[in-house]
Amino acid sequence: MATAMPLRRPSAVIERLPDALERDALPVRDLERLGEAALLAGAPLQALDLHRQAERRCRFHDLDDRMPGVLLRQGLAHLVTGEWKQAELAFRRCGESTEERGHDHHTTAAGLLEQLTRGLRTGTVVSWDDPRALDVARRSVASMDDIVAVSTGWAQVESGDFAAGYATLARLLAAPARCTAALFALVPFAEAADAVNAADEARARLRQLERELGPEHAPIVSVGLAVAQAVLAGDQHGEPLYERAFAMDLSHHHFLEASLRLAHGRWLRRRREFSDSRVTLRQAAAAFAMMGAKARVTRITEELRASGESAGTVTSGAPRPAAAGGLLSAQELRIATLAGRGLSNRQIGAEFGLSPRTIGSYLYRVFPRLGVTTRAQLATVLRNEPVG
Repeated sequence: MATAMPLRRPSAVIERLPDALERDALPVRDLERLGEAALLAGAPLQALDLHRQAERRCRFHDLDDRMPGVLLRQGLAHLVTGEWKQAELAFRRCGESTEERGHDHHTTAAGLLEQLTRGLRTGTVVSWDDPRALDVARRSVASMDDIVAVSTGWAQVESGDFAAGYATLARLLAAPARCTAALFALVPFAEAADAVNAADEARARLRQLERELGPEHAPIVSVGLAVAQAVLAGDQHGEPLYERAFAMDLSHHHFLEASLRLAHGRWLRRRREFSDSRVTLRQAAAAFAMMGAKARVTRITEELRASGESAGTVTSGAPRPAAAGGLLSAQELRIATLAGRGLSNRQIGAEFGLSPRTIGSYLYRVFPRLGVTTRAQLATVLRNEPVG
């Protein structure tokens, strides 16, 4: 039941997920199923934890036959959360792991998903005209048809064909119970609607979706709805919707946070708040660059030029070092500064009473905002920042 439609009762699914000690006694197959349930319940990090534990178990016990399926589901978790670079890598690893084992269905599914992911990253619509291969891929991923359909509509948006993307995603979102995967594409749906002047129609569709889903739905869908509503707000009524979206817990939804910053930067530019617009757009560009979303970085480059960004800095997506303190909360700034000075996550956590993993989550959010990828770069960007 949980893996059939857990989006309807996400809290019940998440509460039933086993803790670390309980997972140690579970077979790989159960870890895989729990990972799928966690993903559909809107808990992508827990899903990845479960699939990675399954991968470690496979390696330790030489369960080579199970490895392709585990890697495939890791890739799906990354795909849903917008971590497209990681998704493409997982699908490639899955394909490589099946070459010597004769798992044609996993090989075919991994190849198709890798192509779809690359299409999302680069804004290229993938044509898949081989029905026999698609039928083989369904043996690995039962929802493959939905994934292909949603990815096609999303790639149309990434390519700049907003009319086609809007038509495709609007059709899929008209029946979310039959295509659950479409609920993960609310933001590109809103972006396309805004581009083709269909905001009123799209807002009505989102209100209907909220009624259909009821008061309780997956966190990733709740955040997606809030971001989509902000995208569609228009110039006059955007401020409260952006405030609402930014007030949500975005720490586990990096793609949605970056998309929100992209939309907010565009909104600020239209209000002629060019300086704030450039800072916000650079934050979005840095985050998308780390995720491998090349088409989105290109889109932001055009927005930065429109907001007055100079040609020498428009492609980096990195904020100016002098502005770094204004991009982070006080605690984020202190954590980033200590990390730049060489302290480990465990040492920093001891300073704040937080776990090393929580510190890692902070840094994961901070890096794209500052346009850096290493702690050494943090040290350079924050060299003159005091530790409070």
